[in-house]
Amino acid sequence: MNQQVKRLIEDTKNKWNLSTYTLESHSFFQEKMDSNELGFVLSMTWKLNGSIENADELSTINIDLNVDNGNVRRILFTNYNNNLEETLFPDMDDIEDIIEWIETQSTLEFGRQFTLVDQSETELLFQASVDNISVFPSGSIQIKFNEDGKLVHFSVDGVFPDESQLDWEPFALTSDITKPIAEDQIQLIEIPSEDKEAWIPIFVVSSVFITNDGKKTISYNEVERPKSYINKDTVLRWTEPKEGTLQPVNLEPKLEYSEAEVFSQVDVMNNDLPISTEDQLSLTEGIIEFLQQNYPQDSGKWRLTGVWRDAGYIFGQVLPVEKDSKVIEHKINVVFDSQTLDVLNYVDTESLLNMYDFLSPAETPTLTEEQAAEKLVPNVDISPVYVYDKSTSRYCLCGKLDSNFGVHAVTGELVSLDEL
Repeated sequence: MNQQVKRLIEDTKNKWNLSTYTLESHSFFQEKMDSNELGFVLSMTWKLNGSIENADELSTINIDLNVDNGNVRRILFTNYNNNLEETLFPDMDDIEDIIEWIETQSTLEFGRQFTLVDQSETELLFQASVDNISVFPSGSIQIKFNEDGKLVHFSVDGVFPDESQLDWEPFALTSDITKPIAEDQIQLIEIPSEDKEAWIPIFVVSSVFITNDGKKTISYNEVERPKSYINKDTVLRWTEPKEGTLQPVNLEPKLEYSEAEVFSQVDVMNNDLPISTEDQLSLTEGIIEFLQQNYPQDSGKWRLTGVWRDAGYIFGQVLPVEKDSKVIEHKINVVFDSQTLDVLNYVDTESLLNMYDFLSPAETPTLTEEQAAEKLVPNVDISPVYVYDKSTSRYCLCGKLDSNFGVHAVTGELVSLDEL
């Protein structure tokens, strides 16, 4: 066993007074942590010694640590049963004690890197922020207590940037800047309603980030895509079908890593690795051949919109050339072996759309987009948020433009999207 792993395990045992517990198993996995980069996590399962009835079930503790710095990522107690010393954990009724405990376990600083966003009698939810301004992509911290007031769940997920990763500037977006952008973001969508047994046409404001100078908009997808993502706009055509159909291969994303892989200093799965021009051409040809075999009559009906790496595979996404307004987008994701570029499997959202075949088509809109804008724009929210820029590996100040309301495209009624 690697000396660093031995030290992490021994430190965990001493820190949480686990002398009456046995380390049943440990493993390694990856998740995004500092600087939006993937890092390794040591996941340990501890079980109580002895032959107490149901002890194995009731006294299991799962503890996850950041391999690089030993910070706690998670502590989870099976069946909400915490048998450890009460002094190791915060008082459920003392919010300051809880925050100090979180800061100790995570080395994050309250107010500067995370803030409280929701609280109930037994649960608290914190989100990543820099000086109380939200960040995207975000991080979250969750704490839960059982009925006896004992901590039974602590988790840190996502990233928590600090001031060194951004350039401070005053929030400068005004309604004069955001109003025309909000008007441009209005679109007509169709939402399925089982109650009304029909698709409902609704005008909505598509959420978007606006840079602080008001000169650029950034979609959520742009921020969340891996660095390897390459935009495409290729209509896929062929002259004749091809014999055969794809025999799907079960996908097995790599979820666990060996100790040797963790400490080899080699990128065991780099989703940001560029896709060469030659490989892009091969992927396009592979998707055309896949469509020739499995959608033989659809030449010219599909458009390749992007290719990217994820979970050790390469994905290609195709969308219909003639798109409709349904909120559930019809798309096909084709999955390739990242080495051979052979097609392994695919996911077609048509099966999801077919679940709503019993719904009546949406009524023809009677409202214009301009009329909908008169009701929607006054209900648009704009709030500051630091957005991660992959090109600079830093955060830039933006305004998040969104709205919880829509306008029925036939009746003109202003409706809450949460109620649809």
